[in-house]
Amino acid sequence: AVVSTQSTGGFASLFGNFFVIFYAVCALQMDSKLTTVALVNKQLIINLASADFLMGVYLISLGVMDEVQKGRYCLEATQWKLSTMCQLLGVLSVLSAQTSVMSLGVLSTYRMLIVMRPHSTETTRRKARAATIGISICTWIISSCLALTPLLPVFHDYFVDEYHYTDNPILLSGTRKAHIEFLRNYHDFSEAAAPSWTTLIQMTREIWPKAKEPPRPMSYYSKHGVCLPKLFTTASDLNWSYPFFVMMFDFLTFLYILGSYVLTYKISARKATAASKRSTNNGTLQKKIARLIVADCCCWVPVCASAILHFGRLVDASGMYPYAAIILLPINSSLNPLLYSDALDLLYKTLSTWICKHPAVRPAISKLQSVKEACCDAASSVSQSLHGPSILQQQGKRSEVTMTDSTDLPPSAVTLNLRHFH
Repeated sequence: AVVSTQSTGGFASLFGNFFVIFYAVCALQMDSKLTTVALVNKQLIINLASADFLMGVYLISLGVMDEVQKGRYCLEATQWKLSTMCQLLGVLSVLSAQTSVMSLGVLSTYRMLIVMRPHSTETTRRKARAATIGISICTWIISSCLALTPLLPVFHDYFVDEYHYTDNPILLSGTRKAHIEFLRNYHDFSEAAAPSWTTLIQMTREIWPKAKEPPRPMSYYSKHGVCLPKLFTTASDLNWSYPFFVMMFDFLTFLYILGSYVLTYKISARKATAASKRSTNNGTLQKKIARLIVADCCCWVPVCASAILHFGRLVDASGMYPYAAIILLPINSSLNPLLYSDALDLLYKTLSTWICKHPAVRPAISKLQSVKEACCDAASSVSQSLHGPSILQQQGKRSEVTMTDSTDLPPSAVTLNLRHFH
């Protein structure tokens, strides 16, 4: 069931985001027909869909590897978490998630500026395109740095908790504390100085020179079988500040997105006139903003809130990793582009038009309309029989009588009556 859910979410994210990218690219081909605002919006949607497309790749790859190791994962769990494939999937998940979060923040900011200062967004198409591409590149660069920094050897002393040995029977797998306890029999360690991993590995090799393979670090993405980074930490963890900073950044970004869309709706409602077209657009905007807020709440709030509560030792959120990888990430990556673009409305209109025109459905729709008319007529006749004719019907009859009487009068009488009225 887990593999099925993961694969289904992965394929939904993959094909859904591909459809959104294809739809936006086709719209950009009609560059001359798009306004500057629409052009920037399409480019930002492509950036968001590209990030969530990578999440689909991560989910499908994880489902495939889960199926390959089915029945023997317990024997190969350590090797899988140490493998290069698991590290790449971890980098891919962080790259996708952080780029998606920052893209949502940029989209929210741009839409808020359009409503608050519509004239400030008016610029040349070339400048708008260049600025959007530059901002999109910056989001990818920042996300790449966040994803790749834990794997750099210079930061091993901060991110690596333990090393795994394949041919050392004395120390198969050990944390920094286990290495120090083992090496105390051969070396003297001062209590103030904490040796680096490079020093500990070198000392261990001197004691056990028969080792043919170097030890492999349990990296930032090797904590769990789903290859997600370490999301839930406490102050006692060595590297608690980095994941806690990332989670707080995501949580504050979500609060910013929530506030920006609430402000956008309030300003739009204030500027809306009594015209039917503007009222319809305002209602459409309200529904879209409600969908965005509910989707973001369901996907990000549980993870961010659990990380904060876990850090305060109020709950133990260690078991949420599979839940986040199997449920929250597929939902978020699948729904984001559909909600932030017009693809969902286009798909709804297409399906509704196709269903209404289908030969098997058209007779049923006609029958429902006839039943509706019959019910309205029956309700009207019952109301007349119980309460008599309505006020509007009485006014209509009175006007008919007046018009009939006036037409029977001679022209001079009508003229006199009109003069008397004036």
